[in-house]
Amino acid sequence: MGSAQTRTQWRDIVQRIAQAAAAFHQAGLVYCDLKPENIILRNGAWPVLIDFDAAARVSLEGRARPVAFTQGYAAPELVEGRAVTAAADAFAIGVIAVELLTGQMPPRLTRPGLFSDGGAGALIRTLTARGADAGTATAIAGCLNPDAEARMAHLAAL
Repeated sequence: MGSAQTRTQWRDIVQRIAQAAAAFHQAGLVYCDLKPENIILRNGAWPVLIDFDAAARVSLEGRARPVAFTQGYAAPELVEGRAVTAAADAFAIGVIAVELLTGQMPPRLTRPGLFSDGGAGALIRTLTARGADAGTATAIAGCLNPDAEARMAHLAAL
């Protein structure tokens, strides 16, 4: 998923991944292991999610117990072993978006205070310098917010 062509189509690809994840969430599931290796591109532009082994069913409380994840793409609540919501997938989509746009993994902004103390702003500046408009860059950074409750509104903005 990291070719030069993919980087020019990054926004469409990220939006389609978010749409696929939303359909998954509407079915009462959390993917829990979104990463480039679990996404294939049909015709070079249409992402298809594969490998659903880590998917978890959401309980009546709206949370799921994860069974597996991949470091670097996993939301803080996944790494800490807490119950997760669709916001965990929003985090992974944010990581994938940064990786598609910059060719690098985003900085980990999960330490207390780091996200709000300038980390998000620095990431937004990097993303806009790489071609994202300010609203999209803000939405991507918001998907990486360590606060799971804050993530979902940002995912919708993609």
